[in-house]
Amino acid sequence: MNRGVLIVCACFAACGAKAGEVADEALRYWTEQVGIRPFEEVLLVFAQGPTMEWPAVHSAEYQAEREIAERDASYRNLEAHLLGGLQAFEVKLRDAPETDFLSRADMLLDMRDRFALHPAYANLLFVDAIESCLVADIGARLANQSGVSAEMLALLARLENGHPTLDAFWEMVCGELPGEYAVGDAWQEDGDSGGQKSLATLWNVLMPGIPIGWPGPETRFDLETVLRTRSLDGMLFRFVSLDTFIRSLLPSMARYRHAAPEAPPRATYADFKAVMGRESLAPVSLGTRPWGMERAAAAANELVSSVDSGKIWARIAFSASQVQNGREYRHSNGSGNTN
Repeated sequence: MNRGVLIVCACFAACGAKAGEVADEALRYWTEQVGIRPFEEVLLVFAQGPTMEWPAVHSAEYQAEREIAERDASYRNLEAHLLGGLQAFEVKLRDAPETDFLSRADMLLDMRDRFALHPAYANLLFVDAIESCLVADIGARLANQSGVSAEMLALLARLENGHPTLDAFWEMVCGELPGEYAVGDAWQEDGDSGGQKSLATLWNVLMPGIPIGWPGPETRFDLETVLRTRSLDGMLFRFVSLDTFIRSLLPSMARYRHAAPEAPPRATYADFKAVMGRESLAPVSLGTRPWGMERAAAAANELVSSVDSGKIWARIAFSASQVQNGREYRHSNGSGNTN
């Protein structure tokens, strides 16, 4: 064999071995951090800056070499452990004073931002889990108390600014299914329509024949199931729903609370129209058009309805049992207690 070829092959082998060693070191680091520490201490690790990045972690059905597949499986196990910690942590947030809530919510967003750096399947699932918890807790607070503080508005802005884009979701799909779908020039954000053409492209790839914004018949919504398998359609439905809360419903409700700080906690659709105007538009999100919530009053009213019905808690859906019994997560009389 040519000496130059031998040198190149040796370099590739050395680089591959070094990359494998670094990956193994990262897995050992995260196993120590996540597998041993309580969830609150893991939050501090993410907030203070971990010494190793959490890598891109694919689904259980991702086709990869055995070594990579086993490493991904180990990370998914760690993530399942984190989901259990997050579930218990979220319950503590519900009755926390606002100052404590804001501080803990910022730490959750520190963790969210680390996972979002590499928008692979399992990473975006955990981003979804964190954001779903915060949407429920912030939504309940906006629906059940008068006014809105500058600090809460800043938290809402940070939640929205770091929320993954539809492009990131498409990157994840292409990573999971390399070479299977080519959309070419069709995959472009379309300006004022809020990404509706791009959403239609992605939706028709994953759920052909299903109206945009609605779940397919085989869609699984709970996080445990989506983590154990690969439910790209379920992930997309959750993503559209979450985007609608983060970009439309919460900002519309915050706008009402900011404009009418002395208004009582319980507000009606008529109250929203009176303060924000009948024709005032809600901030655009992926779900405003499919779900008919283009007006700010309708978006704010939908948020209150979701809180009162318990849907905002059920949509967190850590497990299948939570999907089946959403009432378990309903706020009672605006308090942090569940029925």
